[in-house]
Amino acid sequence: MAIQGPAVASLCVAVFAVSGPVLQDWERGYQRIRRVLPASVASMPKPIRDDLTRRGCTIPQTYASRGTHNIIRGHFLTRVQTDIAVLCSIGDSSTILVYPGGGLRDVKEVATGDDRGYLQTTGGPEEVGYSRAIGVAAEVDLQRAPEAPDEQTPPSITHDGIDDAYIEKGSNVWYWTDGRWVRLRGSD
Repeated sequence: MAIQGPAVASLCVAVFAVSGPVLQDWERGYQRIRRVLPASVASMPKPIRDDLTRRGCTIPQTYASRGTHNIIRGHFLTRVQTDIAVLCSIGDSSTILVYPGGGLRDVKEVATGDDRGYLQTTGGPEEVGYSRAIGVAAEVDLQRAPEAPDEQTPPSITHDGIDDAYIEKGSNVWYWTDGRWVRLRGSD
């Protein structure tokens, strides 16, 4: 049975009255995302800091950790070089940028996502925090078959991947093979 007439108007007012403050809490949570300027990360090579600044990036930080994070080092493209990956936020979305060998040549991009899509309640009903974190998915941990139909398995695992986590929800692993990124099963 469809609701019609004045009942629809009453229902809309009731939903708006309940949703208004809740939506404001989510927007406040988004506005409170701690974003680190690349220039302030002394442990990152200066050319990468400068490139991130030139691109207009900030590095979003999760609610769960106070130290600077979402900057990682690993063997993401090959086994023989150490690459640097950074979660770069521009506007309302973030992308993982991978600097091959820590240099500026042929920077790879993967997994652009809306920053608002990584918000979650963090304690009380009015506490909302950012929850996207990247980490190293070690080569040894990647030796498993995909579980979801849209996941792919590269021909062989020869280096690390990038764990792209939604804290306390799950993750995907991004693995570079044959000149492209493939998505592998992460944690649940």
